[in-house]
Amino acid sequence: MKMTHLAFIKCMKYLNACYSKNMDQEQLESWFEYFSGVSYSTLNNAIKEIVSESKYFPTISQLKDKCKEVNKKYIILIIDKMKESGYFKKGVEELTDSHASNSYFKTLMWLEEENLPEFVENDIKEFIKQNKQLNQKDKKILSNVKNL
Repeated sequence: MKMTHLAFIKCMKYLNACYSKNMDQEQLESWFEYFSGVSYSTLNNAIKEIVSESKYFPTISQLKDKCKEVNKKYIILIIDKMKESGYFKKGVEELTDSHASNSYFKTLMWLEEENLPEFVENDIKEFIKQNKQLNQKDKKILSNVKNL
């Protein structure tokens, strides 16, 4: 889901206010090119983390990296919920704890390498759809990992 100009401007106003900085229209447009494929909640959370961690205004690259980090944290949360629900024990027959643990850590490794197999992505998306406790606005975050 692409970010609207209005949502992007809202995020950037907050970022600029926190650092007492003013960006002109041309700067905002050039930054928008880099973040138009990121969800509002991802960018907003990344900005809040950067503001709390750094006393200097971020570069585009730093903010993109923080967006990736925010997305990974969210996906790890989902993978942990999948583990709790028994996802990694599913097979033709129920898998052993050792095998399930290996599958869980392999999934985390793929995520870290930004190389999640399509079947894992699909399973995560399906888990999100079926899990009513997850926040509705964050259901598109998985696709944002690849957009960065």
